[in-house]
Amino acid sequence: MGKTFQYLLVSLFSGLVFLIPVYFIAKSQSQQLQCGVKGTMHVSKPTPHAAGERLFKNSCASCHKLNAKLIGPALSGVEQRWIDAAEYQGISGREWLKRFIRNWQDPVEAGNPYALQIVWFDGSAMTQFPQLSIDDIDSILSYIQSPPVGPVYLPVYD
Repeated sequence: MGKTFQYLLVSLFSGLVFLIPVYFIAKSQSQQLQCGVKGTMHVSKPTPHAAGERLFKNSCASCHKLNAKLIGPALSGVEQRWIDAAEYQGISGREWLKRFIRNWQDPVEAGNPYALQIVWFDGSAMTQFPQLSIDDIDSILSYIQSPPVGPVYLPVYD
């Protein structure tokens, strides 16, 4: 065998020794990047409770705490307070609460006595949230009623 042929053979062998591991490393990294897309890690749709927590933190937490007064009143038990005090004109207190959350002026203009009593809690009017759907409000109320005690999101692997 000539020196040129030996040189080519050694170069080819050296290239393969280098390229084969590089190929498998790249392939492995590509599969790792795709695992979230292909589903080896299950990402489930947020539960209504988790959605309620997110909505509470984004919409309510700047003015309300669950168990203490902030700018607005503590929200623990708010649904029951409305149920007990706000049935009016054949509409349940829970429904009036939902209306109050979306636009506090609706129950006030309708003359709901409980809404009139709390409308200016501590001199502040509540922010209106017309963008919240009834499902959003139900999720928030569900979260307020029973906030999580431990971790909520735990990934499940195959």
